Amino acid sequence: MTDAVRAVAEKTPGSPVSRGRTTRKNAGLLVVGARGSGGFDGLAVGSVALRAAAAAACPVVMVPELPADAGDEAEAPAAGGSARVVAGLDAHEPVDEAADFAFAAAKAHDALLRVAHAWTLPATFVSPFMLDVTEKDRATWEDQEVLLLSDALRDWREKYPEVAVQPDVRLLHPAMALLTASTGAELLVIGRRTDPQTPEGRLGPVAHAVLHHARCPVAIVPHAG
Repeated sequence: MTDAVRAVAEKTPGSPVSRGRTTRKNAGLLVVGARGSGGFDGLAVGSVALRAAAAAACPVVMVPELPADAGDEAEAPAAGGSARVVAGLDAHEPVDEAADFAFAAAKAHDALLRVAHAWTLPATFVSPFMLDVTEKDRATWEDQEVLLLSDALRDWREKYPEVAVQPDVRLLHPAMALLTASTGAELLVIGRRTDPQTPEGRLGPVAHAVLHHARCPVAIVPHAG
């Protein structure tokens, strides 16, 4: 038997942003709709949702609006742990809170966890003086990134041994890597570093791109420091 969910509805004065700020002070998770009113295809995240994602002290799950016919075309997740959770993780500077959130979500839903890590060619090889990069060099650098991601995931694999993990290392811009890796996923998890000097919060360009273009719910998990 599953535990019952207790729902409490509240109507409070003020703007949605100010109400959200008050509500999320003691919340463990904030869920917001991503629909905006800008009228641009693919840029459908409203200002309220963006400000909540940037400033909340707790994880924020942003749920995009699905097309009217999405229910007819969407594939139902198969049984046995096939539903996927995708986590974006910078293996050079991993956000522990985001990794923990993603592993916990995958465990709760018996889901395969795909961990996406984007990398770029060394700056010395991306210059007018370097006209070509050999496949051997590229493979060597990619192997190093794979090992780096494996090291970053070691503690989480030990903490969540029941979670099946699929590392996904891509030579792409981080936003493109995340959007590509999350195709067909049920949840995409990304981290957000907080800055005590900006209490209203701030989202970086990668987070903005992901939130505007992702076709699945996105969890933004804050990290202090």
